[in-house]
Amino acid sequence: MSQILPTGITVKESTGQYQVRIVRRDSKNKRKEIRRLFTSLSEAKRFLHEARNTEVEETARSTCTLIEAAELARIVFWSGNKDEDRSWRRAELLCEFFGKDKLITAVRSTDLAAYITHMKDTGRKGSTINRRMAPLSKMWEAAAMEGLVSMSTKPWYKREKEPKGRIRWLFPDEEKKIHEWFIDHGRYELAAHLTFSIDTGLRTMESLVVDHQHVTPTDEGEYGLWVEPISGSEDWEDDWFSKNAQSRVVPITDRTMDIIQARRNHSPIFEDVPYHIISYWWAKVREELFDGDKGITSYVTRHTCASRLVQQKMHLKDIQKWMGHTKSTTTERYAKNSSHDIKHGKAMLERYHT
Repeated sequence: MSQILPTGITVKESTGQYQVRIVRRDSKNKRKEIRRLFTSLSEAKRFLHEARNTEVEETARSTCTLIEAAELARIVFWSGNKDEDRSWRRAELLCEFFGKDKLITAVRSTDLAAYITHMKDTGRKGSTINRRMAPLSKMWEAAAMEGLVSMSTKPWYKREKEPKGRIRWLFPDEEKKIHEWFIDHGRYELAAHLTFSIDTGLRTMESLVVDHQHVTPTDEGEYGLWVEPISGSEDWEDDWFSKNAQSRVVPITDRTMDIIQARRNHSPIFEDVPYHIISYWWAKVREELFDGDKGITSYVTRHTCASRLVQQKMHLKDIQKWMGHTKSTTTERYAKNSSHDIKHGKAMLERYHT
């Protein structure tokens, strides 16, 4: 007759020993599995009981509420960042769903799954859901820094998949069409900014902060544009001066140098091109020239630069350095959207028809 064992204990048929299996999350939210073998069931039960009670005691000690954890995260992580208000609002939405006075340690993985389901039911996309869930990690970390919770007890949730659709870049004729459209509308500064952004690959906010002092001689006797990182929000991908990028020197093309010299009386170089003006005119470009193509934003110039470097067969490591990507996987997205490395296959296939 088979014995009924508590959840977490199994019998190894080969040895007859009792195996206790406990799954937890460490401080980096990585799955950690603990396994122990015992010769007697009583010893296995005692170990399992003590392990579970230890986890419960750690949780019970905390009196930190969700809203208190959010306020701590705002002070420790978000204060002064460009995305402070967005992060705080996302934290507020999370607190409102569960209740602001709910203990943060009372939130379970099943609760988080319910919140995610709620967002899906209200039409939120995967990327939006991931961003709305992001504050929880910072809230937990801030509370842990105060000794109010243990990182090992932070509940786990599954991130939503985000579509990796085609990266939109500009073909030369599209670049020319936009350039001429800016000129026709008397926006000469935007035409110059278009060319400058494509040839440097800078993020929009990077391009608005660079000054003439960032132009520096290189070892080859030419000139480069020095880009240095400043603090910014980690969960705001686009449009921050280097975001979490590495310091780098971007080579300056001839037409970029012409623009820099022509704007020598401006400091920063594009001081007369505020971000809201760029957004407004690119929205008009998108609607009037590209039938509302969502890929047409000011950021398409950065994609264009990286894609052209890929198409000219620059090594991905060098492109990563040029663009200031902290992860090689970011740069690899451009390679996946290029066909230059497999186009020789066309000739191979056509041999079958000759």
